[in-house]
Amino acid sequence: MPLLQVTNLAVRYGEVRAVRGISLSVPVGAVVVLLGANGVGKSSALNAIAGLLPSTGSVQLDGQEIGCLPAEDIVRRGMSLTPEGR
Repeated sequence: MPLLQVTNLAVRYGEVRAVRGISLSVPVGAVVVLLGANGVGKSSALNAIAGLLPSTGSVQLDGQEIGCLPAEDIVRRGMSLTPEGR
């Protein structure tokens, strides 16, 4: 079972579709990189996975659905974002 499973994740800002149907699986112990040009939805996808943005689709952490949880509950389950320092 993967540690993180994201299925058909979508994020909208009003009428703008920022993320369209991303699916990914992160096995336990893996290092995964999300790459792309500016403005393609990397930050929106990560923020939605972390519970900071409303989204559709499924996000499972350790086999349990977390997509409907507030960010603070997701952090308590062991997942958070670390912003880049400049």
